[in-house]
Amino acid sequence: MNSASCNCALNGATLVQAKLSLEFHSLVKLVTQQQVPGGKEQFLVLPKKFCYEHLPMDNDTVVFLDEKNRRFSTGYRFRKCRFQVGWRAFVYANRLDKGDVLVLHLIEPLTFKVYIVRACRPKKVNGAIQNPGKVVLTGTENGDPVSEDARYRMVVKKESQDTFRDDSDKGDTTERLKFDHRPTPSRDNICSDVSGGIRFSASVLKFQDVKRFEDFQIHVDGLILDSELPVDAKVKYYALCCSQKMFLHKRVTGLSRSLVVGMISETANIADAIKSTSLAASLHNLESWDNTLKAFEDLGMSVGFLRTRIDMLVKVSRKYETINESKSAEYKLIEEKKRSLNEIVSTMDALRKSMEALKELIKNLEAKIDGDMEGLGSEFNRIATAPW
Repeated sequence: MNSASCNCALNGATLVQAKLSLEFHSLVKLVTQQQVPGGKEQFLVLPKKFCYEHLPMDNDTVVFLDEKNRRFSTGYRFRKCRFQVGWRAFVYANRLDKGDVLVLHLIEPLTFKVYIVRACRPKKVNGAIQNPGKVVLTGTENGDPVSEDARYRMVVKKESQDTFRDDSDKGDTTERLKFDHRPTPSRDNICSDVSGGIRFSASVLKFQDVKRFEDFQIHVDGLILDSELPVDAKVKYYALCCSQKMFLHKRVTGLSRSLVVGMISETANIADAIKSTSLAASLHNLESWDNTLKAFEDLGMSVGFLRTRIDMLVKVSRKYETINESKSAEYKLIEEKKRSLNEIVSTMDALRKSMEALKELIKNLEAKIDGDMEGLGSEFNRIATAPW
């Protein structure tokens, strides 16, 4: 995908943005190789100036609403201007590819309406590839071809200046796949693909014929994609297929191989995450995995058993949260009663001290009265017995 091809989409995105209501803020974002399936950055980063001015100054959940009005909840990290958890589901569901352009319209404080302008792909005419810079963009008002390469370079440069870079992710040990975007091979160019690791499948492999891992191959649209999948991901995926006694990708067709490999790898990762999750884990994670698997399911992956497991975990987690909330309410009530009793005890203690003081006062008064009476008795006897 060259700059002229991407520029075609950028021009279309500019036209889309011009038609949007000025009541709400919007921006244009180019989809890079890093953000599509197989890229190193499985997250979206927006310019910090836009985020600081128009988004909450705290971590929150932001909704991406696509053109089919499907809602995708994503975790927003303010300090890095990053949308990560839930972003993959949006990518897979909308089949984003390098060179596509997003028009993000902030229709609510935490909701983006997203319009997607696809990159202009080069087409073959009589064996020759047309110049993508002269491809007419469908959906524009005048249909004029676009060829201003300078605008593309300016947009890319501006994005690189305005975007936060998260160096902390460079040490991430999570396996990231690397894909190219060469055209899907046909029968006429099998030799070039063999040298690159992709092989053509002469026959359809049935799962019942797979007796061991060495027999396991990933066939999609007549191609064997094993070479593009890391061995550990393939082992995990093989175990999942064995558990269901079928190829989970059996119904997948017509997609780019990078997207298929990305779905398979992510399915294996999510299955691992499900196995290692805990009861105290965030419900947000479970719901994010389910959103991603739902997108895979819409694209033909047989991942319903994983979604069923997540649904069961979500129900238990919600009960756990309900119990925790109930327990917290009970603890709060007990604390209030304890505080009330302490106040009563404090009052009683003050009364006890007052009573002790009164007892002491009465004792002293009785002693004084006894003394006075004894003195009066002595004086009375002295007077009575005095000589005449």
